[in-house]
Amino acid sequence: GVLGVLHDVLSRAADVAAGHKAPPPDWPLRAVDRVHEQLSGLLEARTTARQVVTIAPRRWGLRTTIEAADHQAVHVALLAGSVLQLARAVSSGPDSDAARDRLAPSLPTVLVVLAAAAALAEPDPAGACAYTASARDHAAELQSGAHERTQVILADVVSACIDDLQHVIDLRHA
Repeated sequence: GVLGVLHDVLSRAADVAAGHKAPPPDWPLRAVDRVHEQLSGLLEARTTARQVVTIAPRRWGLRTTIEAADHQAVHVALLAGSVLQLARAVSSGPDSDAARDRLAPSLPTVLVVLAAAAALAEPDPAGACAYTASARDHAAELQSGAHERTQVILADVVSACIDDLQHVIDLRHA
């Protein structure tokens, strides 16, 4: 559920960065609410799973699996924070097309690629890895073209999202 919501946030951020849709004034708040709702459900499931493997003797053998899931959940939460930071940076960016082009012309593309990677992280880790590799190429373009403070910040946040998503993929299917 968390990855699905992150996909939606990244897709909306791509639309905003491309100038296709102006975000509603409450968009960042709604995105935060949706992400945290999913993270809360994940936390609840993790807590229940830890209690079950502690109390139920037949489930004791799953303790290492639950520990691995807990470790991955930490990285999912870090990814969520990175995506929300990216959405914030995109939604608070300039409104004019000229200013948006100066900000980062390849930003919408990298956001679309990241959204695709997030959508595939669970069902198709190899496909998700291919998308994260493509996102790294686009992020390198962002980094090399970053001359203003805002461009550097966006490039860094995009790179953090890519790194966090790759870590989630690697932990899930290790």
